[in-house]
Amino acid sequence: MTSSAWAERVLHLLRRMNNFWSAGSSRSRCFPFEVDGVRVGWVPPHVASQLSPYPQVFSVTPGGAVSLCPTLNSYTARSEAVDAVLQSLRKQGCFKCLTGWRDEKYSVMDRFSDPPLMWMERAATSLFGVKRYGVHINAYTVSPSGELSMWLARRSATKQTYPGLLDNMKVVVTVVLSTGGWRFSCWCSVKHTAVKECAEEACVPEELALKARPVNTVR
Repeated sequence: MTSSAWAERVLHLLRRMNNFWSAGSSRSRCFPFEVDGVRVGWVPPHVASQLSPYPQVFSVTPGGAVSLCPTLNSYTARSEAVDAVLQSLRKQGCFKCLTGWRDEKYSVMDRFSDPPLMWMERAATSLFGVKRYGVHINAYTVSPSGELSMWLARRSATKQTYPGLLDNMKVVVTVVLSTGGWRFSCWCSVKHTAVKECAEEACVPEELALKARPVNTVR
């Protein structure tokens, strides 16, 4: 298979997976998730129904949005109140994704450059359609005949998320809230982290990892 034909097949697959903004997607059935008047995500109906029993934290308007109660008017208050609800839902076994609880705090904001409005447990971010930022590193080789082959990894069977499934070579998360506070990563620090993670998790030598180049973004 030629490189161009292979690339077209991959693009077709990606369009099928990354179709939320396409016509006819599930977006028309989802609730906007708003924090302090800012839309920061999208909540599916089955998730919104589980949030309704917590009116002291969430306001769910039929045909409208899922928002936080106005009394939660600070970064800390929002974060702690939402986390308490998520802990409760986790204990009830409401959502499979919460079984992969990681105790990692993700910053929640509309745009990458915005100050965060709150933090949220990493395992729960998919329930709210919160934007997560990271770098996917793909590795490929080209044969003498011009055929393109991509390196794929298989995730450990003990991984909290997607155990045993195929994955790209490496993923570097760039926006994570740590104990010391939140941070943004510019390309330089992302590149530094990418080199370190490639060595630690994929045994890729530094001189090869440094050849990585930013190519595009996926929204």
